[in-house]
Amino acid sequence: MDMARYTALFLAEAEDHLQNSEEAVQRLVKDGKCREDLNALFRHLHSLKGMAATMGFTDMARISHALEDLLDLSRKNRENETVPAEDLLLASNGLGYIRAIVRAVGSDRSLDSPDASALADLIRSRLAGPNPAAPVSAPSPEPAQPIIPSEAELKTGWKIELRLKEESAGSTGKVVDLVNCLGALGSVRHISPPLPSSGRSGFGKRITLILESHREREDLERTFAGMEAIRSYKISPGRNGKKAEKPASRSSRFVRVRADLLDILMENALELTLAHENLSGMLGAGGNPALVRRFQRCRQLVETQYATLTELRLVPFETVANRIRAGVDALSARKGKKIRFCMDGLLVRLDRSLLESLVDPLLHIMRNAIDHGIEPPEERTAAGKPAEGTITLRLSREGNEVRFSIEDDGRGMRPEELRDRAVALNFMTREQAGRLSDRECHFLVTLPGFSTVSRADDVSGRGVGMDVVRNEVESLGGRLEICSGPGTGTLFALDIPQSMAIIQALLVRCRQALFAIPVAAISRTIAFKDAGLIRNGGRLFLENCEGGGLMPAVTVNRDSGEHLPENGVALLPPGNKGEAILVDEIIGRREVLVRPLDPPLRMMKRFSGAAMLGDGSIALVIDPRNMSAREPQAGNAC
Repeated sequence: MDMARYTALFLAEAEDHLQNSEEAVQRLVKDGKCREDLNALFRHLHSLKGMAATMGFTDMARISHALEDLLDLSRKNRENETVPAEDLLLASNGLGYIRAIVRAVGSDRSLDSPDASALADLIRSRLAGPNPAAPVSAPSPEPAQPIIPSEAELKTGWKIELRLKEESAGSTGKVVDLVNCLGALGSVRHISPPLPSSGRSGFGKRITLILESHREREDLERTFAGMEAIRSYKISPGRNGKKAEKPASRSSRFVRVRADLLDILMENALELTLAHENLSGMLGAGGNPALVRRFQRCRQLVETQYATLTELRLVPFETVANRIRAGVDALSARKGKKIRFCMDGLLVRLDRSLLESLVDPLLHIMRNAIDHGIEPPEERTAAGKPAEGTITLRLSREGNEVRFSIEDDGRGMRPEELRDRAVALNFMTREQAGRLSDRECHFLVTLPGFSTVSRADDVSGRGVGMDVVRNEVESLGGRLEICSGPGTGTLFALDIPQSMAIIQALLVRCRQALFAIPVAAISRTIAFKDAGLIRNGGRLFLENCEGGGLMPAVTVNRDSGEHLPENGVALLPPGNKGEAILVDEIIGRREVLVRPLDPPLRMMKRFSGAAMLGDGSIALVIDPRNMSAREPQAGNAC
């Protein structure tokens, strides 16, 4: 499988791991007793090893693995907590060599060098005895001919003529969404008319563009036929049907941009969009025509900027899907296991920096499933299962969060075995282990140093993989769920909030406090007097709902036993599946900027974020999925 298309993502991730590793080494040089820095350095090397093995860079994987073994001695040495200076010297030299490899990959230079084996042997010799290690300089690979073909050389240019449906042509947002979907098929070029004009009345019902894509014509036709916004389409070879030309200048190459600066730029664009929304209401219909025209033009530019930044930040998960599949295929072949790997939701678009942060945790979960979860073929056959195991990765967008579900049909986890292992590794006493619930036992696998196998190899056994997953998910403000049953398999679910987003929300008032509810979570509203509100066993229910039966209801900012206002409103979930939300008053529909909550507010599971309104006020965003959750009260907010 050609991994060249994932080189840019590999370089970005490797650079971050190298920088953090080098900083950890410098801190350990000053204070060799800092276990936190040692564990962090170990995790970064473990990630570098996995990335290198997946991409096929054997020298880099060999050095990373050797350094892992070296540092593992210090991690397990409880008598002397100081990391030896000789080990830190070797770690520094090894990181220098890895950086040389990464630079060679970035400049398309040869990776072949005999120094990798010599350096790995030197590190291994340190493991065998206490002799000080001699300094080893990081090699500088000599320039060579590029070994990876340019992605542009493999694309075909297609001229696409689209005719949109009336409801789609009348909305700039829908046109932008359509172009974003086309971007998942390849590179979109030369859009006519320009997007700022696409949603104007009587203009933009036809769109012409050039699509540079790896996909065949039949594949594109099937995709266009399934898009609801398109009435008809025409595909013809672009640029005389030849392969897309390779860019001659450096302007089209990728550049690294600091994520925090990109976040600031995105935040400013979002707030500018909200400011224009607020100004449009102030101008009104009777404003100065010239001023209104200038404002509309400014609004178009703001929308274009926001759409461009969204395109810059959001990429489909499909861009890294094959890299994960390659890792699964390689590891399953090495372990002699038959794996059927399925993926769903590949076109879900994610924040670019979020995607880069999640690739490594996802690969760790895959390795864990293959090495520990899926049984060998003969064991599966004896248990009455198909010889071929199944691992499924699903992506879905739920409100302001993206959910990653990784499920296998392997042997699962037995809570009692996890308790015994925790006691054997001196993580807790037998009495403490006995008080753990089954769910808490599942989370033992995320503790640093916890492993269910006694012997480590180049894949697992060091107790670091799931530790990386949990640390990364929590650092992103997300939640990790683990469900497992003996003999039935294991499910890992990662709920990750988007860093910020503009959503359509319904503003409601409860006890004079403002809240926002995503419009997508509401199907319709009904007044209390028409809903047939009743109380039963301390719970609230609605009688008069479609489909018959009682629908459970929950309140916001008040206890279910308190008196409810007669003019209140119930918000019903889509398909009448779930719980109705009872509010005092509906203010109206708004476009709001949502940011995730920071600790300790993140403990309030009923809320997924905070919305900034056009006037600068704040409203908590309700998460309908967690409205019925039992959790500690925080003032009157829950």
